[in-house]
Amino acid sequence: MHTSQPPRAPALSHRAHVVSAALVVAVLLMSCHGPVGVLRGGPAVGPMQQGEGWGTYCSPKHGQTDFVLGVESLDDTGDHHLVLDSATVAGPSNLTESGAYVTLVTPGSGEDLFGVVPGIPPQYFAKGQASQWARRQPVRGAVVPARASGDLLNLLVVVHAPDPHSKASVNHLVVHYHSGRQQYVYTGNVTYQLDPGDDCRTPRRFRD
Repeated sequence: MHTSQPPRAPALSHRAHVVSAALVVAVLLMSCHGPVGVLRGGPAVGPMQQGEGWGTYCSPKHGQTDFVLGVESLDDTGDHHLVLDSATVAGPSNLTESGAYVTLVTPGSGEDLFGVVPGIPPQYFAKGQASQWARRQPVRGAVVPARASGDLLNLLVVVHAPDPHSKASVNHLVVHYHSGRQQYVYTGNVTYQLDPGDDCRTPRRFRD
């Protein structure tokens, strides 16, 4: 006894296979691309270079609970119109971030990088710091000066260490920024330590 078999579908031609494969590739690319055709992914390391400062910056607490971390400058390697989005602390211990600002330092003005300063408002210990703090602006939307200008953009991250008798630290600072549609990330190269004792004999002590 013979049973009838359902008719087989015709085999795909070589051309049909090629078209199908092309459609699969197109779908995959569409899923990985934004509306302007740029591959999506994490922020890239971009044209903002690490400025002054490296190693470990140790500062005594002197009973304070709030500090401004202002050792680092943000420098454009050219003229890319870099716009800042955010600044955060990485690896915080016994402290939290409470604000992030930038202030412009102009060559010949007699001003320098802010440093690590206790207190909010800061207890100024160097000439020009009062005016630097007064000129601060939020990180978000600030533009990094072009290299040719010679100006420095001083990053000021405010942190709160609630226990004045405990050590506090930050592994490094992280800044997200963009140029046009391209997102970038800057990772600082300074570790910050806030010490309740007298291990830090000066507020400006770098150690390897």
